[in-house]
Amino acid sequence: MYHKSSFILFAILLQSCRAQTCTDYDLRLVGGQVPNEGRVEICVNQQWGTVCDDSWGDPDAEVVCRQLGYPTINATPAQFSEGNGEIFLGAVECNGNESRLIDCSHLPVGVENCSHHEDAGVHCALCQTGSVRLVDGLTEQEGRVEVCINEAWGTVCDDDWDAADASIVCLQLGYSPTNATAFREARFGQGQLPILMDNVACQGPETRLIDCAYDEHTIDCFHSEDAGVQCQPLCRNGDIRLVGGGSQRVEVCVGGGWSTACANDLREEVDVNEVCDRLGFSCSGTTDTCTPAPTDVTCPTTPTG
Repeated sequence: MYHKSSFILFAILLQSCRAQTCTDYDLRLVGGQVPNEGRVEICVNQQWGTVCDDSWGDPDAEVVCRQLGYPTINATPAQFSEGNGEIFLGAVECNGNESRLIDCSHLPVGVENCSHHEDAGVHCALCQTGSVRLVDGLTEQEGRVEVCINEAWGTVCDDDWDAADASIVCLQLGYSPTNATAFREARFGQGQLPILMDNVACQGPETRLIDCAYDEHTIDCFHSEDAGVQCQPLCRNGDIRLVGGGSQRVEVCVGGGWSTACANDLREEVDVNEVCDRLGFSCSGTTDTCTPAPTDVTCPTTPTG
């Protein structure tokens, strides 16, 4: 009986240890009030440890946020509770472009002259203020409108919501502002985030939804009034256009957006010479452009697009 109990206890402890393992140089944030902030901990030899805040600054915070999948905009150093265990990194100096914290300049792993009251922390933004996204649509071109204000996502109330407002959302997301459809009454389901905008009144020249006039007091709104939009692609797949002046670049519509015809993924689909000839032009020899006939040149052997 004793041996059986000991085996069960060992199995439980082993499972617990396995659950706490991590991959070398992974990061996590601990001790913050929200998931996007906290004390920075790094995994070394399947153990979590802290990072010393000597030389810790904005570029270091940006790299931490990037590695964790957050925007790097407004990433800031911060101070949180003290950790325990090993302090793995010291004198970290990032330039801000690295993809992982371990790729930054630092003392050899495990070498430091710090105590835990110097543990480094960060605050990462959840989103970039002014950004918009569409949620819960059947395609990427439609959905409930969510906007980022003060680095947090929220919904838009449908009071006064109309096609002019929908057009700005579509324009901001890279879709055609023409024939944008505005939806009211939570057409794409009710959100759960805070309601951040009400009585939106876009006039047309705006390039971002947040630049439109709106009321930030949304106390009289409910998620049953969440605004939505349906956007149209900039073009139809397979459409062809010429862009530019005397030498006109050939572009082809792929996935609702324009791409150069000599791009690697389009070379086999589009014969630029044929396109230019059909339009009364000839094809340029160094780029995927049409020039007035009788110039007789072709797309490069190695595509540049």
